Amino acid sequence: MSLYFFSLVDSHGRREDRKGANFDDLQGAIRAAESAAREFLVKQYLNDQDPDGRQFEINDEKGNLVSTVRFRDMLPPGGSH
Repeated sequence: MSLYFFSLVDSHGRREDRKGANFDDLQGAIRAAESAAREFLVKQYLNDQDPDGRQFEINDEKGNLVSTVRFRDMLPPGGSH
C-alpha cells in the first residue's frame, strides 16, 4: 500500500489534501480520483455550474506529482456545458 494525496485545484486556488489515502498502486488512486471527480460533476450540474478547469493533482507520499485528473475529462463525449 502506498499513500497518495488528492489536492483540488480550481480557479480559486489549490486545496491541499493533508490526510491522503492508501491504495495498492497509482492506478487505484487514479480510479478513486476519477470517481470523486464524477461525483463532484453531478453536484455541479445539478447546480448548473461548469467544472471550469477543476482537477485533482495526485501526489505520492514524497510529494511528487504523479498524475492529474481533469474533471472535464470525466464528462461523456459531447457532455460539455
